[in-house]
Amino acid sequence: MRPESTRRGFEPLERRYLLSGLPNPPIVMYGHYDGSGVTDAVREIIPPFTIIEGTSRNASFIRELRNQGKVYAAHVTNPQNASAAELVAEWRAPFDDTVVAGGYDAIAIDELHGIHTDGTTHSNEVVSALQQLRALYPHKQIYVAVTWQYGYSAPQYSDQLQALYEYADLIMVEAYLRENQPAYGNFAHWADQLKTTVPGILSKSVYGVGISQGGHVFDDKSDMGFLGHLDQQLHSIRADADASTMPGLMFWVYYRTKRDVTPDYVAQLVDHYYTQNNTSYLGDGSTSQWISNPQFDNNTNGWTLDVGNGGTMDRFSYASVSHENDHSDFGWASHGTHGLRTIRGSTPNRASYRMSGLDTQTIYNFSAWVIANSPGQRAMLEVRETNGTVIDSVELGNVGNPPNYDTTWNEWSGLSLNFVPTASTVDIVLSDSSTAQGTALYWDFVEFEDVYSIPNTVPPVPGPISSEDVFEHRALVSWGASVDPQGD
Repeated sequence: MRPESTRRGFEPLERRYLLSGLPNPPIVMYGHYDGSGVTDAVREIIPPFTIIEGTSRNASFIRELRNQGKVYAAHVTNPQNASAAELVAEWRAPFDDTVVAGGYDAIAIDELHGIHTDGTTHSNEVVSALQQLRALYPHKQIYVAVTWQYGYSAPQYSDQLQALYEYADLIMVEAYLRENQPAYGNFAHWADQLKTTVPGILSKSVYGVGISQGGHVFDDKSDMGFLGHLDQQLHSIRADADASTMPGLMFWVYYRTKRDVTPDYVAQLVDHYYTQNNTSYLGDGSTSQWISNPQFDNNTNGWTLDVGNGGTMDRFSYASVSHENDHSDFGWASHGTHGLRTIRGSTPNRASYRMSGLDTQTIYNFSAWVIANSPGQRAMLEVRETNGTVIDSVELGNVGNPPNYDTTWNEWSGLSLNFVPTASTVDIVLSDSSTAQGTALYWDFVEFEDVYSIPNTVPPVPGPISSEDVFEHRALVSWGASVDPQGD
């Protein structure tokens, strides 16, 4: 049972919630940092997000968010053997930091752990530290992430959950579902557990949805579309009587996404479900993707192999190469037994797959994973009309090099391209046209999925158009209207 002393001296929830200044709705993008180009990229998807979590010390960007009515939450940790005093010292540091006037407005504690059930020493230390921190900073915002066990077995964590309800402003319940573990029913079940354990706690709780595609990979199944997987999760939350009362959502983690496309997906989902308050699917409700042979394990059926002069294209066995047959830190995203190898000759090799039945008013995504026989090589995805005209393409110039945030990350590199087709039938192409002669590229885990229809407010697309143009137009129409209803 929670000590009596922790129940006294606090205002009613409604008053505390108002004083805290928690954005409404609280939509959190987790994982910002001061890396090259990161802040500019985040700016492009900021409109539907109200909280950015991270490690930034860029005072200008933090003030920019403040001026927009958004919050930057400074990342802090939860050392498992720390005393209450040590936890308070760790958690209060951003509030006292002079990087911006008055210190950071919020902290995000990462994370409360499943091993610390009621009665354990660390559970008691956390409860005490949260109470002390709130007393010291009554008008600062305290956000706390908790692992999945706090939803799955909420009664075992009643002390910490009660403390979070009383002293924190936002509780982020990690519900990180991989495509290979699509337990969408967890959202409803855990909401029931939480509300029964601490009545009222759902009013300041949000689910954390996993968007990582590197390291911890949630896009780990080649016959499932990742946006469809995310869409199903948000639909499950919004369709449940209890989970839908939770005020927002958190996404983990920005720096491990495919930064050129996945944050855009997430922004569209937030816009659909939270800005526009829809409960219907953003897409068609399907989690499948279109390619019937995405991993070349048994053959190359469905693929047309156009071998360049002096080049080769063949299936390779992972047993015969040194490359790992997955692109995750934990073996989650398996590549199976075989992949496709291209060795560049004097002219390019192209492996193409014909996609039919497309809608010219829908955005599609084409993605693949690639590794080279040496670091720093180039690879390309193309979308072509059936006569060979290129509709869109994306090139990667550092195949095999790890991202700058993690020098130990697996050497597989992901390419991803959003595009709008110009006809109902197009060819998607894996190409080595941009790399040096003699370079071997190894391809696997190829996916193609429909993303969503171009909104009715966007004029019909008569010809080639980049998906970036569509995103920008949609942002101006829907996000702009939501944050500026007077249009001024």
